[in-house]
Amino acid sequence: MPAADSDVLRLRLERAEALRELATLRLDEPERLRILSELDAAIDRAHGTGLLPAPTGQTDSARAMTIAEAEQKVKQAEADREEKRRPYEADPLFMYLWRRGYGTRSYRANRFARYFDRKVAHLIGFETARINYVMLMQLPIRLREHVDRLKEEASDQGLSLRLLEEVEQKPELRDLLQGPAPEPDSQAARLIEHIHAIDQELSERS
Repeated sequence: MPAADSDVLRLRLERAEALRELATLRLDEPERLRILSELDAAIDRAHGTGLLPAPTGQTDSARAMTIAEAEQKVKQAEADREEKRRPYEADPLFMYLWRRGYGTRSYRANRFARYFDRKVAHLIGFETARINYVMLMQLPIRLREHVDRLKEEASDQGLSLRLLEEVEQKPELRDLLQGPAPEPDSQAARLIEHIHAIDQELSERS
């Protein structure tokens, strides 16, 4: 199978759409309806993933490198979190206000407690420290979500490619390309020529 990069997926989609036009021209009912339905499902699946990128899209190797670099950033953020969280968690005043949810909607206290909590927060610069602590704790989670999205996109792109390839191997569609030649300069002839050109390019990429 050709590498499941963005260029190959784009070529496969272009081929499937050309086959769809050819099937519309040359197949009879009910065969035409069935084949068009299967082609449409595979084409819609490729479009629906939102994964058809610009012509400068990444190949498998480039995508793998991007994922590896993102994984490394997750590890670094996790290491930073374990090291840099300690001063915050060793500060009893900071942790007192943190556990009470001071500065958030979850904070609940009577007027007397609020007064002293406000004094403590001002004394230790709690608001700035709280923001920094939240960012420190959340960054590895956000980076991990980014890595998961990259992996999911790569998986979806590969699945879209396989579905297009499977549908295009239907005997009815193969026969359209191998059967009697259509009239020269007809729309069917131009479509077949275009498909053969795509096949040549796919062969060079395999």
